[in-house]
Amino acid sequence: MKYHGEATAKGRPRLGRHGVYTPYKTKFYEVWVRNCFMNEYPSFEPLETPVSILITIWKKIPKSVSKKKRQEMLLGEILPTTKPDVDNIAKSICDALNGFAYKDDSQVCSLVIQKLYAEEDKVIVHFKSN
Repeated sequence: MKYHGEATAKGRPRLGRHGVYTPYKTKFYEVWVRNCFMNEYPSFEPLETPVSILITIWKKIPKSVSKKKRQEMLLGEILPTTKPDVDNIAKSICDALNGFAYKDDSQVCSLVIQKLYAEEDKVIVHFKSN
């Protein structure tokens, strides 16, 4: 699964007047990821076996960097150390795919996440049944 756009971290539950709620940005992102998945795999049956997931997060290179630094970023010699954290992004994506790509996120037995630089923001998610 591949989608263009900036990756969003899972927001912490908030306490409001009417109890605990999930932040809007988190809910919106999870619905968007789920819709991207369903558009790419419209008749996909959720996996019931152990699942391995590889998530590659491509962060857009800032416009202010030099040509030399830009090239190093594209070659993977300089890696993004900016927020959001990869573990929080993975949580958003895994929660979004829960019940759609696999029956339950407890089936995820292997998870590899990497954050790299690219010309545009995008996320690629590969998952396979073990």
